[in-house]
Amino acid sequence: MATKKGSLVNLLPKEDFERTTLGRIMKWALTSFRFIVIVVEFIVIAGFLFRFWLDVQISDLDDEITQKSALISSKAAFEKEFRGVQTKLALVKQITAEDNISLPVFRLITESLPVDTQLTVFTRQADTLLINGATLNEDSIAGFISNLEAKEKVDSVVLQQISTSDAGPLVEFSLEVELVRGG
Repeated sequence: MATKKGSLVNLLPKEDFERTTLGRIMKWALTSFRFIVIVVEFIVIAGFLFRFWLDVQISDLDDEITQKSALISSKAAFEKEFRGVQTKLALVKQITAEDNISLPVFRLITESLPVDTQLTVFTRQADTLLINGATLNEDSIAGFISNLEAKEKVDSVVLQQISTSDAGPLVEFSLEVELVRGG
């Protein structure tokens, strides 16, 4: 066949190829997969950019956590002291409650206690009091015992132990006080 100069020859007729099953599948695959590839590339790029935004958010949150942790740790000493005061207040409230049966016993002990004597342990088991304390001299212990024995609610006072302290001039003692039944 003779062709004109500058014209193109197509050996595969376009219209006939698109009419066949293989041609339709190829045309669908080429156009559909092109759009699928573009959408997937867009999703990947969006995910990549989103990752940078998330990195900035994580960095900001880490900085905020560090600042708040420093603030919390700076307030830890105050919190510990505050809780200690609350515990002491609860104990004082319990001791001074109207229905507390130990309050008269505390008054009995504090009225009999010499000025230079301090109590370290006070335990009540039914009608028995166990008292540990420290004082500067033995005369204060004798005065404390005689003051307790003079009280109507006290049945007997037994000096269980007396010793000197290695830490200083204090004399440590232990007393067992028997109260009158129901006292």
